[in-house]
Amino acid sequence: MRMRVGALVIGLAAALAACSSSTGSAGPDDSGEPSPSTATPTVETPDVDFTATLTPGGDELVIEWSLRNRSADEVLVTNRVPDSYGRLSDRPDTAYVVAAADGGTEIAKRVFPVSSDAGGDGLPWIGVTPLAPGDTLEEKLRVPLPMAAYAPPTVDAGDVPASGRVVFCAGVLVGRDPSWGFHDVDGVTTVNHGRSAAGQATFCSDPVEVG
Repeated sequence: MRMRVGALVIGLAAALAACSSSTGSAGPDDSGEPSPSTATPTVETPDVDFTATLTPGGDELVIEWSLRNRSADEVLVTNRVPDSYGRLSDRPDTAYVVAAADGGTEIAKRVFPVSSDAGGDGLPWIGVTPLAPGDTLEEKLRVPLPMAAYAPPTVDAGDVPASGRVVFCAGVLVGRDPSWGFHDVDGVTTVNHGRSAAGQATFCSDPVEVG
């Protein structure tokens, strides 16, 4: 089965000069050094194919990415990022935007480690898409330029630069550990950032220069 999600941007910010596009794929944390740092996974890295193409334009960065589950078990893709009001939709444009450790920017659909005193049982949270063996998830998202910092509650997004190296990262959870704080929000399965971080494998694109 192949799942495809597409969307249009709601609003665009001031324009930047257009840059050449970049295509790439990488294994867990192979590029961009995701920041804030990803917790060390306690599960074996799942057998998946991850690809991502980042194409900068004058006023937006277009990201087309896909993930195919090649393993024998279901995986959970952390692609349903809630907006600042905690709302979920079928539109893929909402993503976290944080400063990367190398001085660049990470656009992320992944779980972030959070402090133990962060919110209640279900907060902060992110929605997941179950992916059966052999299935593929595809998304196309548009990020307005210049990029605005956005992170889960209690996570410091850092100082996101107006230009420089940008990577896209997606998270994959293996299993359904009850301690991850599973909830159902309007038919979408969600997990707690702090509780599920150790069960996540992170896959990142090659970097592209923006600005």
